Amino acid sequence: MPDINSFRLNYWTSGLMNEMFQVRTIYHYLSNKEHYEEFYSDIWSLLDEDDTDKSDKYWTYLKDQTYDEMRKRTMNNYLVYLSSMIDSLFKEILFLIFSHDKNKIYYLAKMNHIEASDLEKALGIDLKSLITSSEQNIEYFLEGVSENAANICANGKFESVIRRISELTNIDFDENVVEKIQDVQNKRNNILHEMVMYDLELEDFQSRIKSVIDFIMEIIKYFESKKIPINR
Repeated sequence: MPDINSFRLNYWTSGLMNEMFQVRTIYHYLSNKEHYEEFYSDIWSLLDEDDTDKSDKYWTYLKDQTYDEMRKRTMNNYLVYLSSMIDSLFKEILFLIFSHDKNKIYYLAKMNHIEASDLEKALGIDLKSLITSSEQNIEYFLEGVSENAANICANGKFESVIRRISELTNIDFDENVVEKIQDVQNKRNNILHEMVMYDLELEDFQSRIKSVIDFIMEIIKYFESKKIPINR
């Protein structure tokens, strides 16, 4: 994780909007068969004149199949990238929550259904003493603990991560937002692990990116209330 002392609002919103712009651009381009026909015009010219009928049928089939697969694969790749963005976003949010209120690190004990003393044993540190210490090198060490805590809490299903963030912040996230964000991860897993190829429409991306932005806006309200710095 980069050296982060404030929430990079501009970084995340511009990244999501750039993702949306790229998706819209490539979607409309790939939805225009005229562009695709021009691309294949040179291949048609290479066909053997003595075998035109047979080649016409073959290349028509191949061309249509390639066009459809190329469009689907491109859109699926963008969805996988969006899933990676969400995962990194969660880690940054959680890191800032923990680093600005070290006592929240004890949430890991609740999350894992163990006693606070057992958490300290698992971490191999006297967490309470470290939190109350004023030494600068201790603060640096706690930053690492906060990062580890964020990575642990960001692990698993997106809906579970959002529930943990909700418990840490008392934010009541919209269920529709949670469902759409979880759907990104579900599709990502099926694409990468089950070789599923979704026929995604532009609206699929727009609604899910909007859900991520709505999620961020709720986080912003919390950060503002806790005076956690925000890079706009």
